[in-house]
Amino acid sequence: MVQARHEADVSRDLARVAELAREGRAAEVRTLATALDASGNLVLLDDQVLLGTLLGMAHANAQEFTAAKAALDAVLPLVPAAAPGRQARFHSIVAWVVHGFGDEEAAMDAVVRALALAESRPLEACGEDIRAALGNCSLVLSLLHLCPLAADVAARAVAVAADHGLPTGPSEFQVGFVYYTWALRLDHLGLAEQSGRPWAQAEAHFSTALASDTLSVLFRSWAAAWRAVCAVRLGRLEQGWADLALARRLPVDPPNSSVQRSVGLAEGALLLAEGRIREAEAVLQPLWTKFDRVGTSPLIEEVAALLGQAAAARGDGSTALRWFRELHERYGRAQYDAWMSRATAARLRIERKALLRRTRQLEWDALSDPLTAVPNRRAFDATLPRLVAAAHADGASLSLGIVDVDRFKRVNDTFGHPVGDEVLRRVADILRSHSRDAGSCARYGGDELTLCLPISGAEAVVALDRISRLIADHPWSAVAPGLMVTVSVGVAELGPGDTAATLLWAADQSLLAAKRARPPAPPWPPDLDGQVPPARPPAHGR
Repeated sequence: MVQARHEADVSRDLARVAELAREGRAAEVRTLATALDASGNLVLLDDQVLLGTLLGMAHANAQEFTAAKAALDAVLPLVPAAAPGRQARFHSIVAWVVHGFGDEEAAMDAVVRALALAESRPLEACGEDIRAALGNCSLVLSLLHLCPLAADVAARAVAVAADHGLPTGPSEFQVGFVYYTWALRLDHLGLAEQSGRPWAQAEAHFSTALASDTLSVLFRSWAAAWRAVCAVRLGRLEQGWADLALARRLPVDPPNSSVQRSVGLAEGALLLAEGRIREAEAVLQPLWTKFDRVGTSPLIEEVAALLGQAAAARGDGSTALRWFRELHERYGRAQYDAWMSRATAARLRIERKALLRRTRQLEWDALSDPLTAVPNRRAFDATLPRLVAAAHADGASLSLGIVDVDRFKRVNDTFGHPVGDEVLRRVADILRSHSRDAGSCARYGGDELTLCLPISGAEAVVALDRISRLIADHPWSAVAPGLMVTVSVGVAELGPGDTAATLLWAADQSLLAAKRARPPAPPWPPDLDGQVPPARPPAHGR
């Protein structure tokens, strides 16, 4: 029951953080994330990466891109060791943020990385992360003018959500946004004869999203405002006014500048469609001026297009021409053809990246321990000689620690092997989180793990003593009632004449001495009020 409550509490809190992040409520996300971190529950690296990703997402949704970048940079060192789904989700938010800074090449690189991660692993264990990553990437791709590719990626996000029993409302919203931006671009290129289907698709997906009770208030506001513009293009002005009223009623807190732009754009389009030219210009002109052409392309270009249409309707040809020049400086048929070529190239990049990741994954599987996800004995045997040779060549320090879980057989005998497996996972995670690189920690065999440190023996003793205390102080009762875990540690420093074999022998002798010196074992089994806790598979993989 303790374990079940612990897992439920953490899952509930993480879901709440994700909900706040979608609303762009960054201050509340930071407060809750800090409280979670202080609670001691979040010991796994994947949770730390998720919290940093969600904080970055919250700032991005609030159009606070500098703060979003800082939040992502804070967890960037942890990302390579995180689960592939977590990595994909992180890089998809990076893509959104760097695009907010106007760096399209960096945004495309991040999208390729995220999609390759999403394609390179089975999705059973990371459906929500993959769904979120695909959806975020589809939004960025649409802003990079790669609309056909964006539509494919967004549709896959909906399919992943449905396959995993996840809410599809957010993904339907993202598909709607892709078709909405696609339709706008076609209209701006003078290809209105081709935009009818994207407008209808956008309206249909926004409608599906709005019918969902899982869509956040912020996204509902965007969806209502953008569906109002769809209604104008499809000749449904009454529906458009109703959508605009809905967008204005929704309590977006804190106020969001992107929502304000979208609401203003919808109102201007509706007024212009009704022939209320001066009223439309009164809404659109300040909208363009106030935001100084800062906004999500092509939504901001639509303001220029509408102002040009309004001026033309008044017979003011010179003003109309100025606005149309403003628009067509950014667009052109040749550009559109170039965008389609870029989309094809982007597909090839993603496929190559995914293939490379699959190859590396096979290599990783051969050299990693499937239980703890750290390198295995084979990897350790290959790595240690290289580290020893490099240390001798550079005159650098190198120490080897061996960590042994005390009386591990008794843990398995009393609490069951699933609990024992979770103990090994958590001990490995603590060791890995204190390593300078992912390959320095390995599972040597059974309940023994190794840690290679580029420091002196005295420094290694201090570091491993600190790690031992962290392991002993870990909330093991959350895994199983009455569970306590300690470790014994052996440390050896590389000497001038040492080889990998002699260094390992010295560390092993140090471990044997430490095990002999540990206090006698308490009576076994321990007194648990007459109850031996049932063995249950602990939840893991977050």
